[in-house]
Amino acid sequence: MDEAWENETLKKSTKESSFSAVKPRHATQYFAALAGCLGAMGSGTIMGFSAPAGPQLVPTSENDRASCNSCNLTLTSSEYVWFSSIPNLAAAIIGPFAGLAINTIGRKGTMLTSVFAFLTGWLLVGLAKALWMLLVGRIFAGICLGTVSVVVPTYIGEFASPDIRGVLGAGLQLLSTIGLLMVYVVGNNRNSTVKMKFSNNEHGGKIQENFQ
Repeated sequence: MDEAWENETLKKSTKESSFSAVKPRHATQYFAALAGCLGAMGSGTIMGFSAPAGPQLVPTSENDRASCNSCNLTLTSSEYVWFSSIPNLAAAIIGPFAGLAINTIGRKGTMLTSVFAFLTGWLLVGLAKALWMLLVGRIFAGICLGTVSVVVPTYIGEFASPDIRGVLGAGLQLLSTIGLLMVYVVGNNRNSTVKMKFSNNEHGGKIQENFQ
């Protein structure tokens, strides 16, 4: 009896040692983590979008009014506050539901659902003709933001090997910051171009007036 137990224990230990000797592929883990963290980069664009969009949505100077000449929609200061903050409110509300979704439709299924919310949100914001379209679009964007914040760390933490888990986990914040930086750079260049065009048109009009 004892000999049989010892043989069984030996078989188990041999099996466990052979399994631990097989190292998981780091390249596959890096690729999976990058795919998940792309959602974090999208979340960064959501969080940072309100800053460069402000001068075009809420004109406060002559240059800002010029940039809004081609805009279909402008906001008051109070409306802009809602536009800026409502994604955070939506993210806070959706967070617990995203945690429940992880256990029902799985990690990958929940992340794919956030892609739908992300695309719907940006589509509504890009085609907005009224305030409600902006706000609904930002709510969908907030749903994506809250879902990604819950699902991606869980997803990475479960498959990452201990020796690279910290590096892969840091990718979430890194890609989120890159998304923020990207939307700031693009938005700043856009606003600078509009102001430059307005300045050129203004000086051109003065020159024509002098000749007349």
